Amino acid sequence: MQASANGFSDERFDLLSDLKFLMVAYLSEALKEPNVAVLSPTMAGMLAVYLDDEKDGIAVLRDLGVEAGLAIALPPRINLRQGFSALGKEAGIDDFNPFSSEAALLTGALIMNSLSQAVIAAWLCEKDFETGQTALLRMLANDSRFEGMLSGAMSFLGSSAEERALELQALICGPFVKMGSGERLWSFSLLQTAIVRLACGGQGREAGGFFPDGMSGRART
Repeated sequence: MQASANGFSDERFDLLSDLKFLMVAYLSEALKEPNVAVLSPTMAGMLAVYLDDEKDGIAVLRDLGVEAGLAIALPPRINLRQGFSALGKEAGIDDFNPFSSEAALLTGALIMNSLSQAVIAAWLCEKDFETGQTALLRMLANDSRFEGMLSGAMSFLGSSAEERALELQALICGPFVKMGSGERLWSFSLLQTAIVRLACGGQGREAGGFFPDGMSGRART
């Protein structure tokens, strides 16, 4: 943890909270018209349930932060269109619109979920925050169930859609954590650097992409 003007800050809290806010923004947009029209009623219902779970997760994180005496960062400003455009270019896709079809929308959800999944899995390997491990394990289990549900849905949409989703998901979480083993492949600081790079538009930037003003509500250059 690091001292700040208003208390202590913990970059792990800030990073995971930002990613949960990003997922909430994405699912909220996905469930609005006309975007929700591409979804089956069953899938729309599942996403609505998970949206509530993500909002609950943010509340839990913020409560844990308050208990730990942390300075709680403001919610970041989020630009989904700009973020997916930058992420698509990073993956070699000129124009990735996550709301153009059910397959694209579920792919976007897998990407968002993989970001927070990688952070939680790496954080659980840390040894200095034992009081929050139960909450983190619950979040990881929830993210893993959501990934399984999304992957199952993708398998019914055809092999090409499933393969594209796997390619994009690998771009996000492939280097970070050996999933299922609990083995951390990178230090948390390197993981954070990689995720900030992806989320903020690539090329070593700390503001841009999904987070025009930088992550955790802090303006960066």
